[in-house]
Amino acid sequence: MSADSGISGQLPEHTRLVLVILLTAVVLNLLYPGEVFFQSRYLLLLGAVSACAVVLFQGHRRGVANVMFRHAVLAFLPLVALVPSLIWTTNQARSQEVLLLFLSYSCLLFSLWRCKLRSEALCASLLTLVAVAMVVGAQALYQHFVGLDALKTELMQRTNLDGDFRAALLARAQSGRVFANFSLPNTLAGLVTMILPIQGGLLATSFVPSRLQELRHHWVTILRSPLARLALIVGILQSIWVLALTQSFGGWVCLCCSVGAVLFVWLCQRRRRADWIISAGLLLTLAGSWLAWTSYKRGFRLWNLSAAENPITLRLITYRTALDILRDFPVTGVGLGNYGTLNPRYQTSPRFVTQFAHNTPLQLLAEGGVALIAGLLCVGVAGIRWKSSQNQIPRQALASDPLYLGMMGSLVAWLVHNGLDIDFYFPSLGALGFLVLGLFWDYPSPKSEEEETHRSPIAQPTIILIEMALGLAFLTGMRFYLSRLSIDLARLSASSSDLADANRYGLWAVKLRPQDPVGVLFQGKLETQLLKQQGKPTAELLQTLRHSLEEAVRLDPYNAEFYFELGRVYRGLGNDKLSDESRAKAVALFPSEPKYREPK
Repeated sequence: MSADSGISGQLPEHTRLVLVILLTAVVLNLLYPGEVFFQSRYLLLLGAVSACAVVLFQGHRRGVANVMFRHAVLAFLPLVALVPSLIWTTNQARSQEVLLLFLSYSCLLFSLWRCKLRSEALCASLLTLVAVAMVVGAQALYQHFVGLDALKTELMQRTNLDGDFRAALLARAQSGRVFANFSLPNTLAGLVTMILPIQGGLLATSFVPSRLQELRHHWVTILRSPLARLALIVGILQSIWVLALTQSFGGWVCLCCSVGAVLFVWLCQRRRRADWIISAGLLLTLAGSWLAWTSYKRGFRLWNLSAAENPITLRLITYRTALDILRDFPVTGVGLGNYGTLNPRYQTSPRFVTQFAHNTPLQLLAEGGVALIAGLLCVGVAGIRWKSSQNQIPRQALASDPLYLGMMGSLVAWLVHNGLDIDFYFPSLGALGFLVLGLFWDYPSPKSEEEETHRSPIAQPTIILIEMALGLAFLTGMRFYLSRLSIDLARLSASSSDLADANRYGLWAVKLRPQDPVGVLFQGKLETQLLKQQGKPTAELLQTLRHSLEEAVRLDPYNAEFYFELGRVYRGLGNDKLSDESRAKAVALFPSEPKYREPK
C-alpha cells in the first residue's frame, strides 16, 4: 500500500504539527477542563483554529481539491444552522461563547479529516488519551482517599460561605463521589466510559494485531511489550474503580451500551449462538452489578422516583422544561447557551433549577429551535451517506478489528452520555468526543490520488470565505479571553482593597465585551464601591448602580436576579412604582424562588 493511502509511510511535517496542536489542546482540556478553567477553553479555540489554518495553507499550496471542499462543507455547514439562534437570542454574549466552542469542534474535525493519519499517528493519539485518563484517574483516587476529608475539614472551618452552598459541598464531600478537576462526578464518569473501550481495543491489539493497520516494527514491539500490556491492564482496572467511585448511574448506562454495541458488531460476524448467550449473560451481570453497587452507595434504588437525588426524576423535569421552552420559542429557540437563564421560569422548585437540560439534543432544540435541528440532521445524513460510499474496507474486516471496535465503543458511550448530560457544551468531553470521531471517520482512511487532484470551481472561493470567518473567530475569541482575564484581575485587585485598579480592569473588560451583562454589572458594582470609598452620597451610589443594572437587564432580559437587584435599587431611590414592577418581573421569571416574594 502506498504512502498516500493514509496507512503507512512517513507522516508529513504539517500533519505532525496539526496532530501535536490538537492533542495538546484536548489533553489540557481533560487535565484542566475548560468548563472549570476558562483558559483551557480558549486554548482549545486557539489550537483548533491554528491547526485548521495549517491545513488550509497546505491545501492552497497543493490546490483546493473537490474532496477538501466536501470536508469543509461537512465540518462547517452545521455552524450555519446556528446563525438564527445567534441573531435572535436572549443573551448575545453567552450565545457567542457557545458558537466559538462549536466552531472549535468544526475546526478540529476538519483538520483531522485532512491529515491522512497513518497507523503510528493513530496509535500515538490513542495512547496519549489513555495516559491522560490514567493521570485523571490517579487524581480521582487521591481525592477519594485524601482530598475529600481535607475538603470536609476546610468547609467545617469556613463560616463565611453561603449556608445552602456550604451544605451542598459538604453533602458531596460526605458522599465520597469523586470528580477530580471536573465540575461534576457525572462528567468524570463520561470520560471514563469513553476511554475504557479504547483501552480495551489497544490491549486486544497487543495480543491480536489489527488486520487493517500496518504498524512499523518498533510500534509492534511497544504494543506487545509486557510493560505496555501491564499498563493497559492497570489502566482498565483503574478506570473501572474510578467509575465505581463516581457512583454515576448514567456512567454505568453508557458503559453497558458501549459494551453491548461492541459485542453486537463482533458477534454478528461470528454467528455462533453460544457466543450470543454468553455475551448476553455477561452484559446482564455487568448491568445488575452496577445497579446494585450504585444503589447501595447512593442510598436509594434507581426506580425510587421519590428519592431526592434520583437522576430519572431530575432528568424528566429538565426534559419537560426544555420542551416548554421550545413551545414558547419554536423557530429559533432562546439562543445558544441560554437554557439555564430561562430554566427558572418553568420550574416548580428551586431545588431542581439547573443550568443544563441533561440531554444535548433537547437542549439544542430549546436553544436553537426547529431550524437548528433540521440543519444538523441534514448535514448528519449527508455525512453518513458520503462516508458509506467512501468506505472500501469489507465490514467483516472492520467488525473483527480491535482498534475499530474500541473507537466505536468510545463513540457509542459518548453519544449515550449526550443523551443523559450535555457533553457538547463542555470543552473537555466535547473536544474528546470530536477528536475520537475525527480519528474514527477516516479509519483506515483509504484515499485515491484521483480524488486529491480533482478540482472544483466553487471550492477555492468557499475555502477563502472559511479562512476569513476563522480569522474573525480568532480575534473574537482573543477579545473574550482578554475580557475574562481583566475581570479576574479586577477581582484580585478588589480583594486587595485596591479599588482604583479594580475599576480600571473592569472598564477594560466592558470595553472589550460591551454586550456581556455580567461584566457590565460587575464593573458597575466596582465603580459603586470606589465612589463609596471616596465618600460620595448614597444617592449617587444608587444612581451608578442603577445604570449598570438597567444595562444588564437590557442585555439579559430573562435574568430574574438582575430584576430583583434593580428593584431594591429603585426602592432605595424612592421610586416604589418601578421597584414593584422589577420585583414582579423577577417573580414571573423565577416564581419558585422564596426571596423574590419576601416582604418589601
